[in-house]
Amino acid sequence: ILGHELFDQAFKEYAQTWMFKHPQPADFFRIMENASGVDLDWFWRGWFFTTEHVDLAIGNVAVYEAKSEHINDLQLKLTKEELALLEGGQKYYEITFQALGGMIMPLIVQFEFEDGSTEIQRIPAEIWMLNQKEVTKIFKFKKDVKNITLDPFLETADINAKNNYWPKITERLYFKVQK
Repeated sequence: ILGHELFDQAFKEYAQTWMFKHPQPADFFRIMENASGVDLDWFWRGWFFTTEHVDLAIGNVAVYEAKSEHINDLQLKLTKEELALLEGGQKYYEITFQALGGMIMPLIVQFEFEDGSTEIQRIPAEIWMLNQKEVTKIFKFKKDVKNITLDPFLETADINAKNNYWPKITERLYFKVQK
């Protein structure tokens, strides 16, 4: 969540502040937040005070492509800059993420494009601030997205990685036939 350098710095401050003393969990939480400058209330609440689990999922993906001929049909007057945006060949991917287990985490999203290239986007946990069950975010690219993977490096302790893919991955089940 903090990264190695920021965590090490904050933990060093905690160790120096509470050396040879008897800290309580709240003391650790406070020092880590103050030293790092990162609000970790969501993390402490989820990992220490609830029994919820991490199960992030890609709920829905909608793909939009704007073209000026669609806008002309609507009889809208657009500036040259607005028309240039429409003609830029951008595709918009509206992705709905779900926290099925109740525990929120940052979103780590990998996009694989038709040309074989990939891009990773890391979205902080604050995205869940208004709704801790479901959140929607729009991404724009000039290339076509072939597939999307949520938490590609297994960093979030997600208990069910089967729902982290778009398009959905089908699982083959084999069984043994007996007489």
